[in-house]
Amino acid sequence: MNDMFNICEKTIKIKRRMVNLLNEITPSESIFESKEKRDKLASEHAKYFIMSDYGKDIDEPLFKESGRKEAEALVNGDQILHSRLDPFSDKVVLEIGCGAGRLTDYFADWFKEVIGLDISETMINHAKERLVSKANVRLFSTDGLAYPVPDETVNFIFSFIVFQHMPDKKTVRKNFEEAARVLKKGGIMKVQLRGIPAEKKYWYYGPAFNLRDSKKILKGLPFSIVQSEGENKKYFWLWLKRT
Repeated sequence: MNDMFNICEKTIKIKRRMVNLLNEITPSESIFESKEKRDKLASEHAKYFIMSDYGKDIDEPLFKESGRKEAEALVNGDQILHSRLDPFSDKVVLEIGCGAGRLTDYFADWFKEVIGLDISETMINHAKERLVSKANVRLFSTDGLAYPVPDETVNFIFSFIVFQHMPDKKTVRKNFEEAARVLKKGGIMKVQLRGIPAEKKYWYYGPAFNLRDSKKILKGLPFSIVQSEGENKKYFWLWLKRT
């Protein structure tokens, strides 16, 4: 059993090195190109390109239900978050990459204020239409690098299936810098990174991270890693505390 495990571990490491080497010699798209791509995908089929697991037949009821399940599992059911943020009802949450508001919809019911950011103006317009009744939600289209949020005004930052699409590690670093700027001291960030490398030829490409890579990208920033989960898997999660 241990031999099988060691072989799998070696295979994963070899594949990671091969894909990373290939990506190093392939030019990265610019953040402007990423923004254009995201707008194009949003115009074609926003719901599918936000949650492709359900296929292109995904409709509004299924889209909404998928958001409910994941918001419950990833935030409301997360004991680490509850132990550090309770009660949610007097906290401000910032969602990086809110898309059409799939999860934002439920955050609005739990938190005092929700700020949703997305690189795509088309996605933000979809979100504004879907969440028109949510008075405590503010939505902004950004350049993917800077947040229209004052310093140290947010209690909690959340991001899912977003950092995994950023074009390069420089962009990821800039987003972590902005997150550190807007979080209050003691605030929490829960962020999902890509755990398994993807080639740049795919529309869903983004840089992959393991725990060692994550520590490098966070070096010098006022964050401590509270917990990590899913290293070398599709979804690699970090819980960070703003120190």
